[in-house]
Amino acid sequence: MPPLPNAVEKFPTVQSLVEHAIGCLLVAEYSYFLMQHNDHVWKEVLSLAVEEYAASNKQDSVSMDVKAVLHDYSGDMDGLCDSIIKVTVNNRMSSKLLME
Repeated sequence: MPPLPNAVEKFPTVQSLVEHAIGCLLVAEYSYFLMQHNDHVWKEVLSLAVEEYAASNKQDSVSMDVKAVLHDYSGDMDGLCDSIIKVTVNNRMSSKLLME
């Protein structure tokens, strides 16, 4: 899975945990779509998805989006969850496969 951000040392922050969780979801979702288009075994597809996530600008985009979401958080948990879901959907990597 995607590594935790470099800034995480002994105690991860809420932001780093959310970023990591979104990264894992993006890799899992992208792996699913790759499996639909290829005849590879799941371990190869998962490795490819992690490599592509690491090589893309998605980590930076997710980090900026999560930072903005947490900055705007006003105590509304439902709103926070909706915002995190939007960040995940807006950064999905499978969208490039859907365009092909």
